Amino acid sequence: MKIPLILEEELKKIEEKEFIERRIILPATLVGRGLIRTNFIIDTGCPYSFISYSTLLKLNLKRGECIIRKMAIGNVTVNLFTIPSLKFYLKTDEEKTIQFTTSINVAMPHESEKKIEKAISLPDILGLDFLILHRLKLFLNLGENVQYLEV
Repeated sequence: MKIPLILEEELKKIEEKEFIERRIILPATLVGRGLIRTNFIIDTGCPYSFISYSTLLKLNLKRGECIIRKMAIGNVTVNLFTIPSLKFYLKTDEEKTIQFTTSINVAMPHESEKKIEKAISLPDILGLDFLILHRLKLFLNLGENVQYLEV
């Protein structure tokens, strides 16, 4: 089964130089105390998957009590806490819904209010741990705009 991914492109400009920033996005529905839709960025360079503090608030869940590590994301240092079991719903290319249950980390700020504001704006990231745990295959052919996960 194939789970379609979205190639998101954004034109950026830094010091008069233009470039295209590209991300591979996985739309998902998460189950907390209610359902929320989010877009995960697929990041094969990140060993951990995590949701942002903002997503945690929307899910109305408690974070785990154990800090598993500190991590710098952009210019924000966060503590990663674990939610032991979170349900994901993903749509296949045939419009079927697949459920995954996984533990996931929460990126929580640990300093000033300014850092909390930055942490709230962090994206939700699916890293290598999720892909490996659920034995998902990642296929990318960006030249032909073909990208999907295979179950």
